[in-house]
Amino acid sequence: MGRFFVSFASGKRVAASAPLADEAQKRARRELVRESRDKALAAMPALPESVIRHRYDNLFYLSVAVTPEQLAVILANPEVDAVEPVGVMKADMRQGLPLIRATLPRSQYDGTGLSIAVCDTGINYLNPYLGGAAFPNAKVIGGYDVGEQKADPMDGNGHGTACAGITAGDVGNNVDYVGGVAPGAKLYALKITYDATGKYCNEDAYVAAWDWCVTHQNDNSSAPIKIISTSFSGGKYDGVCDSAKTAIANAAATAKAAGITLFNSAGNSGYCNALPSPACISSVIAVGSVYDAAVGTYLPCVSADSCVEKTASSSCDTGYYATDVTQSDKVPSYSNASPLVGLLASANMAFTLGIGSNTWNPNFGGTSAACPYAAGAGAVLQAAAKARTGSWLTPDQVFSKLATTGTAVLDPKSNLSKPRIDLQAAVASITPVPSTGYLQVNIASPAPTGGAGTWRVDGGTWRASQNVAGGLTAGAHSVDFKPVAGWTTPASRTVAVAANQTTSLSSGYGLSRTNLLPLNIPAALLANSHGINENFTGTLANWIQQQGSWSVANGMASVTADGSQTATWYSLSSNAGVYSDFTCSATLRRSDAANSTNALIVRGTPQPLNTAGNSNWFYGYVFGYTNSGSYAVFVLRDWYLTMLQNWTASDAIVANGWNTLTIKAVGSSLTFSINGTQVFAATDTSLGAGQAGVAMYTGTGGTLDVKRVTLTPIPGGTVSAAQAAEKAGAVASTLGDEAGSGR
Repeated sequence: MGRFFVSFASGKRVAASAPLADEAQKRARRELVRESRDKALAAMPALPESVIRHRYDNLFYLSVAVTPEQLAVILANPEVDAVEPVGVMKADMRQGLPLIRATLPRSQYDGTGLSIAVCDTGINYLNPYLGGAAFPNAKVIGGYDVGEQKADPMDGNGHGTACAGITAGDVGNNVDYVGGVAPGAKLYALKITYDATGKYCNEDAYVAAWDWCVTHQNDNSSAPIKIISTSFSGGKYDGVCDSAKTAIANAAATAKAAGITLFNSAGNSGYCNALPSPACISSVIAVGSVYDAAVGTYLPCVSADSCVEKTASSSCDTGYYATDVTQSDKVPSYSNASPLVGLLASANMAFTLGIGSNTWNPNFGGTSAACPYAAGAGAVLQAAAKARTGSWLTPDQVFSKLATTGTAVLDPKSNLSKPRIDLQAAVASITPVPSTGYLQVNIASPAPTGGAGTWRVDGGTWRASQNVAGGLTAGAHSVDFKPVAGWTTPASRTVAVAANQTTSLSSGYGLSRTNLLPLNIPAALLANSHGINENFTGTLANWIQQQGSWSVANGMASVTADGSQTATWYSLSSNAGVYSDFTCSATLRRSDAANSTNALIVRGTPQPLNTAGNSNWFYGYVFGYTNSGSYAVFVLRDWYLTMLQNWTASDAIVANGWNTLTIKAVGSSLTFSINGTQVFAATDTSLGAGQAGVAMYTGTGGTLDVKRVTLTPIPGGTVSAAQAAEKAGAVASTLGDEAGSGR
């Protein structure tokens, strides 16, 4: 019994690349395909229905599993143009966002408004970062098991779930998993594997998955399929393989004609001038990999055909391994090289989602990881184009922008230089439509603390300093400023916004004459001259609700997870000022959540509130504990948590009761105590000054109560008045830069 693609003679009249931009064109194509298929099958009445494996909606093909005698019947049919064997493909096996400069772009254009189809081993849609509910759900909105022709595309291997986590997993709070490249994008799960291990697929399932994506591209009109990510491949081809793989080439060209950009892993054999299928197809973007960091010596398996220096080993199914001394932006020995490789992206030791509903895969790598990184970058780029120009990019434009703005990286095994994705540069290359422009307003120092000074354009949404308002028609616009108690409000201004440019305006608040503090004292020094002594007996006037709906009652501030937030922080930040050297304590109690974090934050920089009244923290030292009896210490830089002290059990923690967390900070010296017992000390120079706050992680629900927060400044120390002013200015500048970036 053999498996074959069967192409119809009448299909030769229709080019696979013929336009399929709208649903009317797709319906016409599907009708022609149906007529051709019916005509071919009618000429073979002796061929049983059971031999047909896949009927394709948009391609003039069938796939069949037949005996030699049945194959002879097919070949004798004048309605059949050609027969092509179906091949077998296999899966191409750390956090790479910073390397491809995706952190800032994904905060501005996170893929919202489109979908990515992951054609792989399926997706575990029960994972909380992939919807966390039955299929279909809010994240994985559709799909199909084309490998076994079943309705449920649940992952039985983990490979597809790992790829989905990299490309579009929801934003996470794990120390290493921070969400996918395009966390706002929706997902479609196309399971293409057939064997028990989930490592192999037949080519006709590959073709069926791509064909399915064209048919169902606009099932959700608010999130059409614009990207396909596939990390399977097979074979070895020295050049473009369209003529050798006509069915796959037709499927790829058809998807591209529908406006879908196809990314495929370049493969892990270590070839020096060859690619597997479908990476060798002309309508597919082949994605190779680079190490995203120096992670020591790595011993990847490579093919016997690889030109790299290799060592024989029975532990590799290829029979050989190479020895790589890793470093950032180095092409691994295993990543196939060819002039046809289109892009390079992060890979190796990617921390992503595991197959279990609450598990992680800490070492996912190979070009299997690079492909979903690139696909996520394509989704962010498409979202940016739609927001900035009102239109989607064509697949050729997606590739061109990612390639021409990328960083050239030389692969020493092939002496070929290829572009490693620089997503920030790619997004910046998208020129807004000429009829509109942008306005950025800087609120100059001195300014109200805690981001209280805000502005708006044409009576719209209040915005933080250096935030950018977009989509403004070229011409005159009115800017006014929100009054703040104790400060004089800047006068309203009329600003001429230029088309296709960012117009800047600077204005400042003044200290009111009723303010009793001398006007010549730096703001940071004023803040450090007093402290915090909050017992929550009144209101939250001295606090900013960075996230969550907080209330004050019975001598404490409280917030409860509302059930809609499964992966975020609810927090308060003090608006008392910026502090350098101090002792800060917070008395906290958490109910109904044994494993969720409750934290005190110091030397922090919260993000200004957005239009929904929500925010997050950019920087800070985070001292957290859980009711399960463990504590940890992190430093938060640009939204990312780096662990100073891993989760450690402590008898000092009172489970489900009141716990007082204390941080003493003097220069770079930091000590951390729980209920009077010092549990950790460290020296760290990352953060010199900032605000204080409290927070709870909402992942497992529950309520956080805060009974008291105190902060006592330490006189003298290592900070002079001039240094305090300088640090306050640095923090304000950093806050403004981040706010202006649109985060």
